[in-house]
Amino acid sequence: MGWQVAIPRAVQLVIDDVGWREGWRLDHQGGPYRAGIDRLLGPEDYQAIADLGAALAIRPTAAMILAEWDRGRTCARQPTATWMGRDWDNASRAGEWSEAAAEIFREAAANLELALHGVGHEHWEDGLPTRAEWYARDGRKWNWADLQGHLELFRELLDQHGLGPAAGHRLPLGFVPCAFCYLWDQDDPQDTGALAHGAGVRLCSTP
Repeated sequence: MGWQVAIPRAVQLVIDDVGWREGWRLDHQGGPYRAGIDRLLGPEDYQAIADLGAALAIRPTAAMILAEWDRGRTCARQPTATWMGRDWDNASRAGEWSEAAAEIFREAAANLELALHGVGHEHWEDGLPTRAEWYARDGRKWNWADLQGHLELFRELLDQHGLGPAAGHRLPLGFVPCAFCYLWDQDDPQDTGALAHGAGVRLCSTP
């Protein structure tokens, strides 16, 4: 007798680390892990997620890293957000690709959900990375004002593409902590839960 497997629709498909323009890894140089794909990433990748969602009648979650959506030097003011710190300049990556990707989010919203993941995925100090952006894997908390700065960058990068509050959209309701590093402590007013709640997050995806 053969086996049959049924996956209920209650299972949510979450795709991690969406948003990079350059897919290749730079962790050997102190940079980001990115997607681990040796090619440029573009609108066709977002369309593939939306097409999958339509085919399965679900709404896959794209956990977004937005640093490489920057149209210029916005991220430079928050040096812990990227591997280039205050020298950040995204002009070489900026282009029509990101606006085309943003349009897919708008047009295919029924089959593609944008979730908060991060700006650059790690936390950088003096060019050295620590996993991860919202909370350290070794149990260290990052400065609260700095974390708020990362959230503000995420908002501004969404606004640059007509996906944020400036265009009348609320911030993403879903949050996927980078590298699944987070602190849940109901007695700590500055835990990851408080940070996410303050940003309007209502749903969090963790292992």
